[in-house]
Amino acid sequence: NGGAGGSPFVFRFGGPGGGFAQAGGRPRGGGGAPAGALPVELTLEELYKGAHKVVRARGGETFEIDVRPGWKAGTKISYESAAFVVREKPHPRFTRSGNDLSHWCEVGVPALLSGSRQSVQTLDGRRLLVELPPLTLRKVVPREGM
Repeated sequence: NGGAGGSPFVFRFGGPGGGFAQAGGRPRGGGGAPAGALPVELTLEELYKGAHKVVRARGGETFEIDVRPGWKAGTKISYESAAFVVREKPHPRFTRSGNDLSHWCEVGVPALLSGSRQSVQTLDGRRLLVELPPLTLRKVVPREGM
């Protein structure tokens, strides 16, 4: 998607992620959502750090869900009287594929030819200074994924 004088660049943040553990209800992986499962919309930050959510089911009953770090879209949480499925909200800076995070930025032709440093804010608020050698179109940053 290059703009004037820029070319697309992707940082891929990769690393070990955690699956999920029992929390609040019983999370399950794989397969489709249980019939009638209600979506629980979560940000990438909530999926990265974990979160405590109070959700309301049909009929007004409330449930507490302890979101574990590393949960993915499609994670199902089941109670005797209700089921929920995690949905990932779009993020303005990152996209997620498994435990990898991708971040796109524009790099001008001079910076592409000579190399540059790019500052990237992580999901936990840290700032990473990523070194881009000359003619680099993709940079993998180990241990910075989910």
